[in-house]
Formats: sequence, C-alpha cells, structure tokens
Amino acid sequence: MYHNSHIIHQDMIQKFAEVTGDFNPIHINSEYAAKTKFGKIIAHGILIIGLVSADIVKHFSQEKLSPILIHTEFNFLYPIFAGDRIDVHFHGRIHEGKNKKWLVSIHELLNNKLCMDGFVLIR
Repeated sequence: MYHNSHIIHQDMIQKFAEVTGDFNPIHINSEYAAKTKFGKIIAHGILIIGLVSADIVKHFSQEKLSPILIHTEFNFLYPIFAGDRIDVHFHGRIHEGKNKKWLVSIHELLNNKLCMDGFVLIR
C-alpha cells in the first residue's frame, strides 16, 4: 500500500480554473458557493484526480518505473473544500495482463470522510 497527503489551497483551485477554463462559480466564487448545499467553495474533482496522477509518478519513479496512466474511474462521494487536507491511498493492486489496477481511496483527514474512491489502470 502507498499513500500521500495534500493540502488543497484556494490558489490551487483558482489556478486550475484558469488553466482549464472551468470557472464554475462553485469553485471560485465564495458568495455563490455559500448559497449552495455545500456552503463554501469546493475543489474541482479533476484537480484531485490530477494529484492522484502525480502521486502515481512519484511512487513508481522511486521503483525505477515509468508509469503510463491508461484509465481512471472515480466516484465523487463527499466534497473536498479549499483548506482540506486529504490523504490519497493506493491499495489492492491487481494484475491485468501487462497492466496493474490499483484501487484508490481519498479521505479528508480532519473529519475522516471518504471523499472519492475508484481505481487507476497503469501500464
């Protein structure tokens, strides 16, 4: 099993919006977000998946491998807010031919909430 922690800062969310053009107000406008069921700004789900991808490269680079991410599939279960500290866990590696399938779970640490779960397929 492998895991890595991240703190999700508001500036990360803002920069992600600028790079992708995803300016959904739930991610960048605190007044708008306060009126939603979430009550405050939430991180882009794809931003979090990008951190998972970076964690894959960090982990497998230590093993002298060059991973290629082939497929991801995630369920968004609980929002991740600006300021949250999350822990990305890779567990349950399954070999599928030349590929490795890792089960992934992402927890918000302060309230121990499971925010996302799914898998990544790596070659």
